[in-house]
Amino acid sequence: GGLLSALPQEIRLTFDTLIGVESSLILFAGGFREIPGVRAIVDQTQLVATMPLLEPDSYFVQWTAYSGDGHEAVGSYGFTIATRSRNNFPALLILFLLLFIGGLIFRRNRAD
Repeated sequence: GGLLSALPQEIRLTFDTLIGVESSLILFAGGFREIPGVRAIVDQTQLVATMPLLEPDSYFVQWTAYSGDGHEAVGSYGFTIATRSRNNFPALLILFLLLFIGGLIFRRNRAD
């Protein structure tokens, strides 16, 4: 599976033939917990699912597509949403202030 740094808005699967309205998609999080709020619709050759707001985690997509003559195709894939990067500004500000104050003390002691 892929590693995503941004939250997906939708999952879009494209097939080479028309698919039936009974086609479906289920999204699972770690531990195979089904994610509620995933709505899949069929748009001719595409199965499109809108996503709820997802947290950083590993996910597993399971899909089933039915052709016009009733044949079933199934598949699955996984992806991971990376953890959000932390804002390091507070730590960098504290480090800068400590270095600045240390420099002032050093200069003052040197002047004496």
